[in-house]
Amino acid sequence: MLYVGISGDAIRRQRSHLKKAAWAAALYEIVIEPFATREEAIEAEKIAIESEHPKFNVANNYHRFLKKAFNETELEKEEPQLPDGWLSYEDLRRLGISLSRRWFKRQIAAGKFPAPVKIDGCDAFSDKEIDEWMEARKNDRVQYKGAK
Repeated sequence: MLYVGISGDAIRRQRSHLKKAAWAAALYEIVIEPFATREEAIEAEKIAIESEHPKFNVANNYHRFLKKAFNETELEKEEPQLPDGWLSYEDLRRLGISLSRRWFKRQIAAGKFPAPVKIDGCDAFSDKEIDEWMEARKNDRVQYKGAK
């Protein structure tokens, strides 16, 4: 498996991947699986990524990328304990914000995501700022025809 994704317009997304994705030449089969709700699709995507480890997915596939960057002993190290009120990248992932570090850096640089501070050498995010950011995203939701 190369990639798993969700789209409201699967054909358009497929065309985009075929034009732009470096892995498009390796495609053998494309499967489009419909779901009744976006939530069901998100859960199915997460399960597929975590169980199949598609080569080109970053979100929910962090173990694959960590193994490339660190040896096994480093993977076993515990994440530093941050003081109350502060969140690590792992904490953000547990909140459902499981995006690439590159995405975070771009959004922070553009002022679209709260900037971290360094605590014990680790990036730490204010839980209040993350809560505010998540609340603001509710206004950005896409409305789908027939959705309630």
